[in-house]
Amino acid sequence: AHLLFQIINEKLGSAKKGTLVADDRFRLDYTMNRKLENDEIKEMEDKLNEMLVADHSVKIYEKRYEDVKNENIYIEDEGIYPDIVRIAEVNGDKVLCGGLHVNNLAQIKCFKIISEYRVNSNVRRIIAYTHDRALECHDNALKIESFELSTCHEWEDNLGLLDKLRFLSIKQTKLKESIKIRNEKVRLYCRSEKPVIFTELIGDKTSILKDLNTIFTNISKKDKNVMVLTRIGDVHFFICSNDEKFTNYLKRWDTHNIIILSKKVRGEIKRLNPDDFISNFN
Repeated sequence: AHLLFQIINEKLGSAKKGTLVADDRFRLDYTMNRKLENDEIKEMEDKLNEMLVADHSVKIYEKRYEDVKNENIYIEDEGIYPDIVRIAEVNGDKVLCGGLHVNNLAQIKCFKIISEYRVNSNVRRIIAYTHDRALECHDNALKIESFELSTCHEWEDNLGLLDKLRFLSIKQTKLKESIKIRNEKVRLYCRSEKPVIFTELIGDKTSILKDLNTIFTNISKKDKNVMVLTRIGDVHFFICSNDEKFTNYLKRWDTHNIIILSKKVRGEIKRLNPDDFISNFN
């Protein structure tokens, strides 16, 4: 917290309004009437992590408060101080503080800003991680470029602020690309003239079943009886016309969760080989 405030104070001239420090995270409140820009956050993170890599030692010693007032030491908190005060010094920079400190900066390991937001009209707050918690955020950021939309990722909720913004941007781009591919696949399958259509659809389960229904609806509008199937995991989901030929044929297979409506039947088939299913139907 001392190091971050030192950077903020030098760059923006902000005053410190309070801190709350734990083993692997801290909160810093500071005076500011606007949000930090992304490049400012990156500059702060980079600068502080460079200091950690440099592994400066931390000197802790005590002095008379009257002597301290005449030295170039930033007194962080307004208020009444005891006659003897505690000083933390890193690479020549000194700060007056009574909190716990590490022996050298390398012990902090890593630093990541998690959030930055407004507390009131002229005070903003930064929440940051350190130690292994920050390293975990750093490692999670390496997974962003290769993530798959169809998979749930627990690490999504444990990213630094800038990495989270980058992740959301990439996710939005991939979503748009996925929707485009999905729509192209649906249009292609809708042109099929086959009575039984095995599809290869993409997306999560909800999206796939929605596209399956769209394909069936568009084909059945042409007054055609059709069965459309798609595989999710080990199960083939299907929608077919409520026609005697289809309903009788389904009785020969390991069907589950059958729902019969006026014009269509939907359900699931386990242990299905598409080639066998089509050849036996014909």
